[in-house]
Amino acid sequence: MGNWNVVSTCALLCTLLERDDYRRRWARKSGRGGGGLDQTAIAKVLAKQRVEDGEISEERWDAHRVMKDPVRRMVRRERLTGKTLALFIRAFDIAERDQDLLWDTFAGGGFSVGIVNTIRERPRLAVPQRHRTISVSERYRIGTGGVPVSRNVRQALRAVGDGVGSYTFGHEREVAEVTVRHGGFVGPQHEYGDGLHATEIILERPLRAAETTALEYEATYSAGSESFTEVRRAAYGRSENVDIAVEFADRFPGQAWWCVWEELGRGNPVHEERIDCRNGAIWKYFPALENAVVGVRWQC
Repeated sequence: MGNWNVVSTCALLCTLLERDDYRRRWARKSGRGGGGLDQTAIAKVLAKQRVEDGEISEERWDAHRVMKDPVRRMVRRERLTGKTLALFIRAFDIAERDQDLLWDTFAGGGFSVGIVNTIRERPRLAVPQRHRTISVSERYRIGTGGVPVSRNVRQALRAVGDGVGSYTFGHEREVAEVTVRHGGFVGPQHEYGDGLHATEIILERPLRAAETTALEYEATYSAGSESFTEVRRAAYGRSENVDIAVEFADRFPGQAWWCVWEELGRGNPVHEERIDCRNGAIWKYFPALENAVVGVRWQC
C-alpha cells in the first residue's frame, strides 16, 4: 500500500491520460484500438521525450523498454517519483491547470481538492447520475454482536440538469427495507455492476438545473445479517461535506481506520489511517469526494 499522495497522483494521472487531448499522444503509438491505457504506447511517448532531453541515445531501438516498469508501477498506483511525474508532464505537454493539480496532489495537498479518482473501473450505474451532493451525513448503528441495525442518511442535493426526478441510494445487499422520512418516497429497486444494490428515491417534485433539495432516508438491516467490520460510500459525481459515523451497542472497536478503496463491493483499501473510537462511536469527515470510495473499518 503506497502513500496516499502517490496513490492519488497515480489515479489522477491515469484519468488525465484517458482524456482525448492526452490520449491522442499515446494512441498514435498504440497497436490496438479502444480499450484502456496502452502501457507500451505510453512508455514509447516517455522514451521519445527522454531522447529529446538527451538522456537516452536516439540510436537505442529499445529505449521504450526502459520506461515500461515506471509506467506499469504508475498504472498500478504503486510508485511515482517527482522526476517521473515531471517527465510525464513534459512528454504529454500537460496543461498548466492539470500540472498544478498533479503537483498539489503529489505534494500531499490533495485534500484541498478532495479525494478523487480512486475508482479503477467505474460500474455501469443503475440510473444515470444527474446531481451533485452538497452535504451528506451518514449514521450507522451496529447492534449486539456487531450485527448492523440501521443506516440513517441526511443529504442535500443539487440538480445538474432539468427534470431530475429521483436519487439512487446505493446500499448493502443485507438491507431489508428503505424508508424515506423527508423529501420523497421509495421507488424501484435495482441491481447493478457486479452484484451492487440500490433503491431509487422519487423526489417530491422534479428539480430544474441548479435547484436543491434535502432528503432523509433510512435503511434497516435483516435480523440475520452477518456482523459488519467496515462501511463504504461511493461518490461517482462530486460530493462535498461528507461525514460518516458508526455507533456501537457493544463490542467497541479496539482499532479503527478511515479508508480509501478502488471498488465499492470488494477489495482491500488502497490507503488507510488510524482514527479513534470515542464514546462507543467512530467518525470521519471528508471535505470532498469524486469518483472515489471511502469509509471506515474496525477490529473489536
